[in-house]
Amino acid sequence: MLFVLWTLLVIQCYRRYGDSAFRRVGLQLGNPDVGVRLVIGILLFFLIQAGLNWALDLGEFQGIQERIEGIPVPGWLYPFALVAFLLLAVIGNPLGSLAATFGEEYGWRGFLLRELSPVGWRLAAIITGLVWAVWHIPIILSGAHTYPPTLTGFLFAGLFFTLWGIVQSYAVLKTGSVWVAAFLHGVVNSVYAFVLNYLVRPENKLFSFGLGAYGLACLLLVVLFIWRDPIWQQPVVVD
Repeated sequence: MLFVLWTLLVIQCYRRYGDSAFRRVGLQLGNPDVGVRLVIGILLFFLIQAGLNWALDLGEFQGIQERIEGIPVPGWLYPFALVAFLLLAVIGNPLGSLAATFGEEYGWRGFLLRELSPVGWRLAAIITGLVWAVWHIPIILSGAHTYPPTLTGFLFAGLFFTLWGIVQSYAVLKTGSVWVAAFLHGVVNSVYAFVLNYLVRPENKLFSFGLGAYGLACLLLVVLFIWRDPIWQQPVVVD
């Protein structure tokens, strides 16, 4: 509830003070149209990954369940409820949890990326992604993360957070907004959890699509594609 109240407070502040005030502190909304396309891209990425796991017998379709997010759902209503909760995973959950993801994104993509920008945006994005990976070491060691607390798990996590960190940096450069990165962060967390719980759960998280080895190979292709965007060549603005 506090997270939701925080988001509502931000919206109220924006309505009262406007984009110019937010821009002065580096919190402008930027280009929301590009942000929407990035959200759709993330959704398609994880749905395709789930489809590949199912088609190649790397995961099991979860089938019709009695409950979604703890809410009882009749069998005949399940397909419609599944779509509704997928939309909630794409829009509602990331918006409601914006307070949780904003701090990370403001620190990494809002502050650190710009501080490292004199070395070039591409290298700055790689370094920021590596720092982001190190940031996650404690939670991986706790065993609460997708990746196991093993050497292989740490290697996979390092690769994932570096690659996805580049995507997040790209989102900030492309839209001019750290808010977009914070929202995308929430979309990744929410949609991935939805796919695991209600669509296809891979038998082996390390060697499957999604966040496994094959999914990381797909993510690398995505990074190589966006790497070609001229946005990476934009000049560094020194305040």
